[in-house]
Amino acid sequence: MNSIVPYSGEIVNLDDPQACLKLLVEIRELEEKLRELKDDLTDALKYEFTRQGKKTLEMQGIKATLGADSEIVWDVGILDELRSAGLPEERMDELVTAEVGYRVNANVAKQLAMNPLYAEVIERAKSRVPKKPYVGAKRG
Repeated sequence: MNSIVPYSGEIVNLDDPQACLKLLVEIRELEEKLRELKDDLTDALKYEFTRQGKKTLEMQGIKATLGADSEIVWDVGILDELRSAGLPEERMDELVTAEVGYRVNANVAKQLAMNPLYAEVIERAKSRVPKKPYVGAKRG
């Protein structure tokens, strides 16, 4: 049985383990080079987003959006202090939902932070964790 290698058009015999292994190594090396290039291109575009002060760019019919470069991590133990601050249990249940771990509803947290007493606790409960920047791109 044969397969065609997309980037070269080469035909590989899938019944030949040596050819498969050689091609697999080449593909993994190419993937690493492409990942590095993708990171470099993302950094270059991130610079352009920053330079223009935008989160969306459109060039040559391609719309690009810049994803967040960090995410909020909530300390649910600190948010539990909202109970003693007077937060009704039903609102606490909306704010924090039990899963395998806990997930905090950022929209509810934002609403609750309108109360200055709650806002202080909510601010202490969250932190930002850096993440790899992501640029989404879509034609037309």
